[in-house]
Amino acid sequence: MEQKCQQRASVQHEEQAQNFAAHQIATSQLISIDFANAVEASRSRGAHKSHFDTIHSSASHEMPYENAEPTRAGAANWNE
Repeated sequence: MEQKCQQRASVQHEEQAQNFAAHQIATSQLISIDFANAVEASRSRGAHKSHFDTIHSSASHEMPYENAEPTRAGAANWNE
């Protein structure tokens, strides 16, 4: 009797673990679908660049002061 109870508990535990894993997979797939839909919706609204592309474009890596004139305070160091 005790062995049957343990077996039943083991089977129930295994079923719960499988159900949990299936739920996690389904949730992950839904998140992926939602993300893909959001990206597609963004593109269909005419967004030519993604937020990532905008942040990581070559223009964002340029030095903002590379062609700037020196200030009076920095002029002495500029010409050295």
